[in-house]
Amino acid sequence: SIRFRAYFVTNGDKIRDVQIWTDMRGNVDWEGVALEKLKGDAAHIADGEMALLDQTQLPHGHSVMCFGLSVPSTAPAARRFEFTVRWRKAGQKDWQWAGKWGQNARVVVYDDAPELSRQPALGYWRQQLRQLLLKDDDTEQPLAPIADSWQTSSKSASCLFKPLVNALPGGKLAFARLSTVERYLGFVRKDKFWIVPRSGSGPLKLNGFDVFMLICELCTGGVAALMPFVKDDTSAITVTFSANSENRLSLLVTPPNMCTSDIGMRVAVGIGSDIHSAVEEVFHRVHQSAALHGPSHSSLSQGNQCSSVADASILNSLGYCTWNTFYRDVSADATVATLKDISRASHNSKQPTPKWVMIDDGWQSVDSYDAFGKLYDIYANEKKFPGQFEHMVSELAEIGIKQVGVWHALWGYWGGIDPNGPLAARYSVQKYRRKASPVVDEESDVWLISSKDIGQFYDEFYKWLSSQGISLVKVDYQSAFETLEEYTTAPDGRDGDSAVAELYSSYYNAMESAARKYFGAGRVIYCMSHSPQLITRVLRQYCCRCLEGGKQLPPTSQRGPFDAKERMSFRNSNDYYPDIAESHGFHIYCNMANSIWSQMLGGYFVADWDMFKPGKREGRMHSVSRVVSGGPVYVTGDKDDFTAQDLSEIAGSSSQILQCNVPLIDNNCAFTDSTQSPSLLLSSSASPRNASVLVYMCNVSTSTVVSPVDISQLYRYAKRHSSPDSDTQSSRSSSTFYAVHQYSTGRVLVTTDLESVFAIALQPLTGDILTVAPMSVFQSANRSALLYATCIGDTTRYGGANVVERDVSSVLPDYPHRQEAAAHLSSSHRFTGLLHCFPVYIQKQVSGSLLSCISDGAEVAERYSWNIRAKVALPASKVVFVFRARSTGSHPKDLSISVSNVRASGIDIDKDNWKFDSSTNTLSVAIPSQIDSQGDEPFTRITVTLSCSCAKNRIFF
Repeated sequence: SIRFRAYFVTNGDKIRDVQIWTDMRGNVDWEGVALEKLKGDAAHIADGEMALLDQTQLPHGHSVMCFGLSVPSTAPAARRFEFTVRWRKAGQKDWQWAGKWGQNARVVVYDDAPELSRQPALGYWRQQLRQLLLKDDDTEQPLAPIADSWQTSSKSASCLFKPLVNALPGGKLAFARLSTVERYLGFVRKDKFWIVPRSGSGPLKLNGFDVFMLICELCTGGVAALMPFVKDDTSAITVTFSANSENRLSLLVTPPNMCTSDIGMRVAVGIGSDIHSAVEEVFHRVHQSAALHGPSHSSLSQGNQCSSVADASILNSLGYCTWNTFYRDVSADATVATLKDISRASHNSKQPTPKWVMIDDGWQSVDSYDAFGKLYDIYANEKKFPGQFEHMVSELAEIGIKQVGVWHALWGYWGGIDPNGPLAARYSVQKYRRKASPVVDEESDVWLISSKDIGQFYDEFYKWLSSQGISLVKVDYQSAFETLEEYTTAPDGRDGDSAVAELYSSYYNAMESAARKYFGAGRVIYCMSHSPQLITRVLRQYCCRCLEGGKQLPPTSQRGPFDAKERMSFRNSNDYYPDIAESHGFHIYCNMANSIWSQMLGGYFVADWDMFKPGKREGRMHSVSRVVSGGPVYVTGDKDDFTAQDLSEIAGSSSQILQCNVPLIDNNCAFTDSTQSPSLLLSSSASPRNASVLVYMCNVSTSTVVSPVDISQLYRYAKRHSSPDSDTQSSRSSSTFYAVHQYSTGRVLVTTDLESVFAIALQPLTGDILTVAPMSVFQSANRSALLYATCIGDTTRYGGANVVERDVSSVLPDYPHRQEAAAHLSSSHRFTGLLHCFPVYIQKQVSGSLLSCISDGAEVAERYSWNIRAKVALPASKVVFVFRARSTGSHPKDLSISVSNVRASGIDIDKDNWKFDSSTNTLSVAIPSQIDSQGDEPFTRITVTLSCSCAKNRIFF
């Protein structure tokens, strides 16, 4: 069905009539269709769709009135129609209208969209692509892919195109004209260093942008993703799309003089039933093509690997970065003093403290701290860091800082190497012309260490850093090679572009090899690195290592590193700007959208959403988003910033970060810039440890939003992409219970109906998390009662569901316990105590007497006991269990539950540390700090003994 909802945030005003004004009947005049008032609009929140509405997110004294309408999807005569909303208050005659003239919502009903539960035939996908890609010659003929390049999976298909070398002005190659596009999402290159999303509907509005990847929603409901690439990532050539408002796609080749020959350029196209399926297909094809072209890079496997800190991943604990605190005025004294202040304040308030620190730009020996500054030598600025880093690292270790990293540019510094300094005396340097860009708005000369010496430079540089106690680096300005021009041809006669290509490849090889040698695997944060060359390079690295290890290339969604600790961080977006108010919403939207493609690099990279400053108005939105991102979580600021926000929600008192899977943005949100529309930015991710799903909701706009959220759709989407074999048509069976926990309010909703939409209210620049946990079911021994149970995790922390390892289990069988003390026997013998039996009619010989069973129709209470166990990661503050018991039979009803005992690691937990709420059947357990982990694993096993009552007919023996 098609569901309409209209929410009115009012201060006592009574809305009388609400209609959608629509042309859904096709070739007739627009008309009004009435919406019905739904319950749950009072100040007290009723059950149903309004059960998760947080009143505190509304203006003071306001409440929400909800009106709705559902029509069968076959009812509209038009497959495409528009609508707006109009309403009248009580006592009013004239209608009021939503929005301005022409600001209508659009509905598209897809007739033949493929069902997620079945596998569309390859012919279906071929036909979709023939309709999408037409030759760019106005002949309406479909563009033909490379012969035999089609591949298909259970959810999608893909193929490759080899563009014709027919040059257009400006280094462009004509490619195709798009048809049947409803909405689009273009990932465009910004300043050569970052990729940002641009979305819209109808004709493409991407003029003037270099499009890294284009995603199109088709009129049939399918989704197609297109990405151009060059198979040889060692070249200096980049290829992107250029699009115009006539939906014509051209290929933009840089440098322009290379578009006249076959440079190994291809266009990968994936098509599927949703965004992530289509993008997964595209990256799988790029993986294959890149791995088959040329020799593998070996920088990540060369030489010995440092193992001293290789297991200390920055993903597992809270970090700190100096940038937005000191900018380039950073110094050893200021850093140590600030972190000591933070440590003292955090200890007093039982807040988490950072466990790793990144010293950002401002520490190096340069001639000027700006975009033109040149690196003089590898050592720290003596005035700012007297004695270099060793003493500072020791002081930080005293307050619990386990790792210290430093920033530098891939060239050394922004302006390269000082040609008159010690580095130029030790290594050969070459002069290049740096073209103007939005980052550096003037042309300038830069001197860079030559390709033949860069390996020695990085070995010396990182060896010295390691000797000073540095164990991590953030390498910035990585895509700057695209701004370089050589003045002359290389000494061996090669042109300047070839020499720059060699420079690019040799720098990466040198940096990665030295980092692995002196710091260990996964010890690099890549920044300003959104270049097609790096992306292709990373894809090829992974494939080559798979092949070298004798492994087959796995599906992209199941792809991971050979060792999870080897994953390096990859800055997923432009910088966080704490003092630019309008930047915060787009920062979250950009990162969420970019995760569509960056998660495909998960074999080597984990997305880094950058630091944030706590305590600010938008602090909660940033903190929630960093936790659900699946990447490192680190902050900036002074002790006042730290004490202005409860950071235990992020990391707990132990500073441990609960790792989440990468969030999957909702399809509708991907095609809509949520910063420009009154809607919520939605995503979901399956827990890496249990069957629950985290639903992340964020308001990145500038006004309060009340919006319906389809939890079922988000739940199925996350489960489908986390497990290829999961049922995509239904969220388990219709009789399954789910516990839905809302972080902001602490509410727990138990329901079988995930298909309902729930109203969610969020103020500007705030976020919230729903945990959706399917409840495991346990049957009584006589099959007369069912217990549903789940542990929804640590409710004091964002992503707290991830403390639960696997789902709950029952560790002992249950028995019905007869509370009727008198049991009658035909002989003189009488049973006393508890009789364990099934309450059915039986006859049995007992000690020479006949035991017979009859019922007189009177009811007697029977109790059924279970021991329910959950394995919980430590340290955890408070975990919550949710239960529900029901009788079986033709008329099932809820049964009362009581909890008698709670144990952790075999130790009884005092009743002061747990509380059972019989009205909601929720059990909150505060885990005492003295509870130790079991074995070598940092887990405890919590066992809950509970029972329920079931009324049965009285039975006599």
